[in-house]
Amino acid sequence: KDSRRYRQYVCVGAQQRRANCQTMSVPEERVKAAVIRQIRRLGSDSRIVARGLAKAEEQRLSTVADLSLECQAAQRELASLENELGAVTRAASRDQPMTNGMANLQERIDSAGRRLTEISRELGSLEGYAVDDDDFRAELARFGPVWESLNSREQARVIRTLIERVAYDGKTNKMTVSF
Repeated sequence: KDSRRYRQYVCVGAQQRRANCQTMSVPEERVKAAVIRQIRRLGSDSRIVARGLAKAEEQRLSTVADLSLECQAAQRELASLENELGAVTRAASRDQPMTNGMANLQERIDSAGRRLTEISRELGSLEGYAVDDDDFRAELARFGPVWESLNSREQARVIRTLIERVAYDGKTNKMTVSF
């Protein structure tokens, strides 16, 4: 609240001035532990897994579309450069002097060809790829070691990003974490 930092959290009933709280406040560490437990359970929440899988598929399809457009542009550029090289080669065969432009053109053709090959490889790997439900769950379950490797500022940023609300009910002695 404001610029002050509290190490105790008040139950929802006490905040609303109801007298049904058996415990008026809870220590910060208990709140943090509850939040971390909920974050670690994300991998077992079928709604979150479904949303994550859908988002991964959306990103894959978007990348395939972008790469397909880039592939078409690279093919047009390559065809244009090859036509230009053909014109320069024909001009050179009519006893006109060869220029450095021909070597430059060949370099550009080689570069465009390499990029086209890279794009084709990326498209091939993405088109045959789908995020596996079990693999995705396993990766989410590995959140613990990642969490432990974060410093406190990074952990706080993750919590602020993921958590919408934490409520403590002193009557039932339960904490609710909303994502």
